[in-house]
Amino acid sequence: MKIYIRLFSFIIIPVMCVTLLMFFTYQKQLLENAENELVHELKNKWEIINAAGVLNLPPHEARGKIEAISRSAPLRITVISPDGVVIDDSYISADSVPEIENHKSRPEIQSAFKKGEGMEVRFSATTGQRMMYYARELKEGGNVLRIAYPMLYVESLKKQMKEQAYATFFGLFAVLFAVLWFISLRVSRPVVKISRIVEDIESGRPPVFPVFKSRLMDKVAGLIYRTYNALEKQKHILEAEKKQLNGLVDLLEEGIIKLDKNGRVELANRRAEKILGCSIHVGDDILERVTDKDSIVLSKEILSYEADSTKVYELQNTVYEIYVRFMEGSRIIVLTDITGSERYSTYKSELITNISHELKTPLALVMGYAETLIEHPGMKPEDREKFLGKVYKGTTQLNQIINDVIELHRYESSSADDMEAGEENDLAEYAEELKDYYSDKFAPGIRISAEGTPVRINRAHLSSLVNNLVENAIAYSGKDFIEVRMTSSDGEFNLDVDDGGPVIPVEERERIFERFYTVSKSRNKNISSTGLGLSIVKHICRLYRGSITLEPNTRGGNSFRVRIIQPD
Repeated sequence: MKIYIRLFSFIIIPVMCVTLLMFFTYQKQLLENAENELVHELKNKWEIINAAGVLNLPPHEARGKIEAISRSAPLRITVISPDGVVIDDSYISADSVPEIENHKSRPEIQSAFKKGEGMEVRFSATTGQRMMYYARELKEGGNVLRIAYPMLYVESLKKQMKEQAYATFFGLFAVLFAVLWFISLRVSRPVVKISRIVEDIESGRPPVFPVFKSRLMDKVAGLIYRTYNALEKQKHILEAEKKQLNGLVDLLEEGIIKLDKNGRVELANRRAEKILGCSIHVGDDILERVTDKDSIVLSKEILSYEADSTKVYELQNTVYEIYVRFMEGSRIIVLTDITGSERYSTYKSELITNISHELKTPLALVMGYAETLIEHPGMKPEDREKFLGKVYKGTTQLNQIINDVIELHRYESSSADDMEAGEENDLAEYAEELKDYYSDKFAPGIRISAEGTPVRINRAHLSSLVNNLVENAIAYSGKDFIEVRMTSSDGEFNLDVDDGGPVIPVEERERIFERFYTVSKSRNKNISSTGLGLSIVKHICRLYRGSITLEPNTRGGNSFRVRIIQPD
């Protein structure tokens, strides 16, 4: 149908344009002829009136003649003196003629006095319609005789011509429409059939090949059929290879995206969709698909590259190494997760730095006192005992640091699947053991309470949780007040340890769980800390899919809240 309309329009539009041009030209010429005819008629009537000698009659008789001619024509007859005064007017009563305004400024009157005659078409306030005026100077007396004819004739003629022209035009158009539509159908029918075959092929539908009466069109259809079959075979081969390739690409751990020169997707695997946090299809504009702010910034930066590039970028707390390679107008983007190696490098660097820092002080202490003992064999026995005590204290601190590092490493490298809960622990019995253990250290400054059902938590883990939190409270706040509460219910174990302060600043509450981090505002300067205890507690909580939080308490100190889920 589209071809029918196009072919029909191609023929009918020029014909319609030519017809319209002829119509308007003919109409214009006809109107000009009608106006010229009216002018010629006015001149003839002026001659008739002048030749009849009506104006030479006495005023009373002349008035009657003028009115009679005016009614029969119909014409408006006016006589004007050389100074513009209206002497007589057939449309105005004799009594009102003196009241008529001076006509010397009328264009046709001015032209009559200057050139002998004048013509003008305008609206008349007296008659209430458009009039055509013709004025001519009389030979005798110097007056001007002006006659006027209503334009109703011309307008009526114009209306009649338009009606006839429109009727002719629409009749011609109907005939042309029918003839040209028939011709269009006959000419375009084979083209339409070929077009339908092509449209079916373009849309992916199996085409239907009809029989053509024309040998030429039949050959064309046969050629299309053979070409179509060859392309279909090649298409199936390419689709199989593409499916296999996409399957291999989806198996990759790296995110793979291929963009054309306009930034539209040609290929994207599932890993790339997961990294960017959106679904990506072939033909999508990559900037229109991504919604995350960091992903948008990354996509814009990648599209700005004009040469092969490599960049390390952090996205959603994951570090990626991004490779951008240009190949035949397309750009290949590979996103490789290097978070593990980056974190390991950072962790190794921090661990070496922290261990070196923490071991340096006690090691220097031990070496210093040992060197003194070696260089002064005659030292007093009491000084020797004092120095040996210092050496022992330093080696003990070194041993504690090494044991804590080993324990922390074991927890960091473990997972919940590797954990063995062991036997149940009775909280009341364990609380009594804790009281006996800490009673000699700072009794009665510690309060220990327990209630609830036995818990299935590895005994070593439970002891590490309690001991590290209590030792942290001793090192930080002193022995004035420490309270330990242990409860269990519905498979959940809760451990709360409160101290008497000072309150840990807000900006340090997250950092205290980092390795080797210690708060400087400790009240107990005599008790050393490795800075690994709270980090060990955090990793034990992680093993049990639990959490540890810190908040100030009503005594002006700190409350550590441990919540962990007991393993089945």
